[in-house]
Formats: sequence, structure tokens, C-alpha cells
Amino acid sequence: MSYLVLFSRCLIGLVFVISAVEKAGGRARFRDFTMSLSGMRVLPAGLVGPVAGIVVAGEIAVPMLLLAPWPSRAVPLGGFAVALLLLGGFTIAVGAVLRRGVPAACRCFGGAGAPFSRRHVVRNLALATVAAGGAIATITDQPMTWRAVVAVPAAVLCAVIVARLDDLVALFTPTPAVRR
Repeated sequence: MSYLVLFSRCLIGLVFVISAVEKAGGRARFRDFTMSLSGMRVLPAGLVGPVAGIVVAGEIAVPMLLLAPWPSRAVPLGGFAVALLLLGGFTIAVGAVLRRGVPAACRCFGGAGAPFSRRHVVRNLALATVAAGGAIATITDQPMTWRAVVAVPAAVLCAVIVARLDDLVALFTPTPAVRR
């Protein structure tokens, strides 16, 4: 396994682990996620619950397919495919929210969530690029080198940054002055 395959499997797998745990880590979290989907106004009301369940199931499937030591390349390729489908759907939904000016918040990784912005589209496209690169690298897999020692910690760091991107942006965004 090459370091690119290892990096992409770890990054995408960990991002989806964090996301799934934040959405399905209890009834209240799942309810909050479902309500946020409803607030995006991209789905008919009758589809919000089923789509929320499908999203969480997909987010659970991705790390199971990517992070386990499968003897076949087909299984991780399936994990990358599911990740790409989910990320494509997320990107389209966020784009629709932004285009219509709906004041919805990103509940991707739990918490109160920041209002959707272009950074959420960029984040999803960057993750999709990593997933596509991982799939291609899996197909053309090369033997692992010593660089794999760097790939796993780098993937963990990137996953934490992705999961806490809204918090990091808020941390470095100046707060407006309070008028008295």
C-alpha cells in the first residue's frame, strides 16, 4: 500500500467517523441533524428522515470499507465510491442552500454549526479530490515506503482540521466591535 493510498484512506475514513459519531451519537444529535436537513429546504418534508438515515448509514459504511485491512482492492474502492457519492450530494445541497440564500447552518460535525458558506463547498470538493485520488492510487497501488510513517499522522491532523474548520475560522475571524 502506498503512502498516498494510506493517507487518503485514513483522512476520508476518519472524517466520516467523526461526522457519523457527531450525527448518530444519540437521539438528540440525530434529531438535531434531521432538523438541520429540514432547515436547508432542499428536500420534501417526507424525505428528510429517510435521507438523514441514509446519510448516517453511508457515513458509517465509508470508514468500515476504508479503514479495515481488506485483502482485496475492491472493498476500499467501494468506500471511496460511497464517500464520493456522499460528498457530491453534500456539495449539491450546500450549493442549493447558498444559491437560494437559505439561512441554514452546517451540522456536518455536530455542534451549533456555522452558517453555510463557500468554504463548505470548497471543503467538500477538497475531500472529494482526496477520495478520487485515493481511488486512483488504490487501482495503481505501489509498495509502501517509509513515507507511510508520515501519511497516518498527516491524515489524522487533516481530519481534525476538516472536522473543526468552522471553529478554526471563527477563532481567527475578528469579532465586531460592540457599540455602547
